[in-house]
Amino acid sequence: TMSSLAQAIYEGGPVPEEGKGDIAYGTAGFRARADTLRCVMYRVGCLAALRSFTQANQNIGVVVTASHNPEADNGVKIVDPSGGMLEASWEAHATKMANARTPSDVDAVLSAIFKGSDGGVPSVPGLASAKVVVGMDTRGSSPELCGLVKGGVAACGATCLDLGLSTTPQVHWAVMQLNKGLPHTHGDYHKHLAAAMSDLLGPERYAALPPLTVDCANGVGAQS
Repeated sequence: TMSSLAQAIYEGGPVPEEGKGDIAYGTAGFRARADTLRCVMYRVGCLAALRSFTQANQNIGVVVTASHNPEADNGVKIVDPSGGMLEASWEAHATKMANARTPSDVDAVLSAIFKGSDGGVPSVPGLASAKVVVGMDTRGSSPELCGLVKGGVAACGATCLDLGLSTTPQVHWAVMQLNKGLPHTHGDYHKHLAAAMSDLLGPERYAALPPLTVDCANGVGAQS
């Protein structure tokens, strides 16, 4: 019997376009032309909620970015509870979830994730304590695609914290901090970096530093 969660995921957002080839999750997550990623983003939101559930409902991060790729591209990557990259064994789950074309395909992904689990595949209400943290870069396509990620989180009944415009390291750091119960905002991140630089250089040399401007190319380039 198909799980109610598989049905909720399939019906809750975009499905893969007919005639399109599969997309694979790799070291950089998913990357492609932004106009081909609607279903991928939604399904990543779903998968992040599932990953949180399997990790004792710790925060899982999602970053909408394609780093140095051309502006017409975009991408998405998942951050594990430690603030590190998604566990390698879950990359296959991500690929299969993004390309699942039928409710049965989605159900097969869920069965693989929860194989051997005492409770089996959870229901949507069972994911209410799962937590996902999202951030995005400044590409024109990012707000819509980030919205689709949040839609996937919501379809699974999980909660979402939106960090807004963020660099990839900021999201990784925020996830780690949240799971330790420590301050996690962008302001906290800047204070953390400033304190580390002061410790490295010494207070007098640090105070004498001139302003530093960083060109982030097609990533997050806004002042903060």
